[in-house]
Amino acid sequence: MKEYVLEATTATPSINFNFKKGIFIIKGRLIPEDATSFFNPIQAAIEDYFKKPLPQNVFNIQLDYLNSSSISCILNILKTFEKHINKTSTVVNWYYERGDEDLELIGTNYSEVLNLKFNIITVDE
Repeated sequence: MKEYVLEATTATPSINFNFKKGIFIIKGRLIPEDATSFFNPIQAAIEDYFKKPLPQNVFNIQLDYLNSSSISCILNILKTFEKHINKTSTVVNWYYERGDEDLELIGTNYSEVLNLKFNIITVDE
């Protein structure tokens, strides 16, 4: 399966899903006008990946901001990984800038509601 790559814009993050290595990266600002439309093809690519997933995955998420509609879209993506926990294991690395309590809390909330291994990681600006 080919990589899924999107370049960052002023409203959307860079996306780099390396399906051959099981490495998934979302990085940047996440404030699309229509989060559902932005995430639909991403969700479809992930669903396709789970037809033949690798035994181990790493999902790195490093956002500097996300809007409320994007919070639920990210959760839905992570729920897809959780749904396939019997086929594969996934470690989520949730990065947030030191002092950004909102993003820290979002990552912590995800870690509490999902049955995935989470690392909440502080980074300096």
